[in-house]
Amino acid sequence: MLTKSLHTAAFKARDDYGREHTILEFNSLAQVIRFEAHGSFEENLKEFRTVKGQPVNRITNGKYKIVPTGLNLYCDEPSAP
Repeated sequence: MLTKSLHTAAFKARDDYGREHTILEFNSLAQVIRFEAHGSFEENLKEFRTVKGQPVNRITNGKYKIVPTGLNLYCDEPSAP
């Protein structure tokens, strides 16, 4: 199985100190190879990272946490995942 990560969106979020962070959204795709077909990509899961590449966990809609630092981020944009 092959996987591929595609950048699909970006949004701004603020931490508890008011500093702005850019969060990048990626969709990981897994290539499923079938005997009857040449293979196809199927969406597998969403990942979030800072622009510095740090992983970000989504807590709830509009609330996130940078994993290595434990810093909470908040976004009030209606389109935020």
